[in-house]
Amino acid sequence: MFPLSGRRTAAAVIVWFLALVTPLAAQEPPPEFELPDVISPGRRPQPAGTSPAYVTAIPGEELRRMGFLTLGEALAFVAEAYVRITGTGLGGVQQASIRGSTPQQVLVLLDGVPLNATAQFGVNLATITLADVERVEVLRGPYSAIQGNFAVIQVTTRSRPGRTAVVSSGSYGTLQTALRLDGGTAGLRFGLGSEIAATSGYRPNGDATRWTGSGRLAWGEASRGMFSLSVHRTTGDAGVPGPTYFPSLSDRLADGRTAVAFEWARKAADGSRLLRIWSLEDTLRSTSPDFGFVSESMGSAVGAEWQQVARLGHGGIFTWGL
Repeated sequence: MFPLSGRRTAAAVIVWFLALVTPLAAQEPPPEFELPDVISPGRRPQPAGTSPAYVTAIPGEELRRMGFLTLGEALAFVAEAYVRITGTGLGGVQQASIRGSTPQQVLVLLDGVPLNATAQFGVNLATITLADVERVEVLRGPYSAIQGNFAVIQVTTRSRPGRTAVVSSGSYGTLQTALRLDGGTAGLRFGLGSEIAATSGYRPNGDATRWTGSGRLAWGEASRGMFSLSVHRTTGDAGVPGPTYFPSLSDRLADGRTAVAFEWARKAADGSRLLRIWSLEDTLRSTSPDFGFVSESMGSAVGAEWQQVARLGHGGIFTWGL
C-alpha cells in the first residue's frame, strides 16, 4: 500500500494529466457583446464604443412592444431625459428636457431634418408616433460643433424590406392601425407607411386623432453613391378640455407638419460623403368657438448640408462639412 503522502502525489498527477488531455473545444467560449452603431455624435454610422459621447440607442421595436404610442411617452422612461407633459397622450404637449436643458436646447432630428427649425418653443414629441420608427438615439448633451450646443434626439424611420400590419386598442377608446410596406431590388428600394391613432380621452372634449404617412425612394450603386428621397407628413386634431375648474367643451387644436429630405451618400475605402437638402413646413391652428377666437401660425424652413469623412492613418478620421 502507498503511504498517505504518496496517494496525494498520485492523485495530483492524474488530475494534471486529465487537464492536459481535455479538448479545448469542450470549453465554452466567453460571451461576446456587440454595441449598436449610432449616428448622432458624428452624423455618420459608428460603433457606440468608439464614440466618447454619451448616447442611448433604443430600437423602435422595443418601444412598440412596451405599448408606447408617441415618442414623448417613450422618452419619459429614459433616465437621462425629462419629458414635460401638458395634457395626456395624443392630444397633449410633450417636450423633452435633457440634463436640465430647456426644450429649445434639445435638437430633434427626423431622418436628419431638424424639426426645431420651425418650433419656437421646442418640438412637441406627441406629434411623432412610433409605428414607423426604426431607432431612437438620445445624445445627452453638447458633443461637438457638428450638432451645435444642443442635446440631440435622433429619430430614424424604417428602411428595411418587409411588410407589417398592426391593429391595437386600449382604454379610453384608444385605437391604432398601421400599415408598412418596404421592398425593391439592389438598385432600387421603396417604402410606404400609414398610421392612424385616436383616443376618446378621459374627459369631455379630450379626444385626439393623428394621422402619419411616410414614403421613401432610394436608388443608385454603393460605389457611385446612393440617392434617396423621403417624405413625412403628419396631421393632428385634438380637443382642449381646459382646467377642471374652468372646462371647455369646444376648444380645438389642429397641427400639421411636412418634412422632405433629398440625400446623396457615398461610402468608399478612403471615407464617406453626404449631401442632404431638406425642407420643413409646420402649421398650428387653435380655435375657441364660444369666444369667437381663432389663431393660426405657419412656419417653413429649408436647409442643406455637406459632410465628408476622410480616413487617416492608425484608425483616425477627419470630418468636415458645411
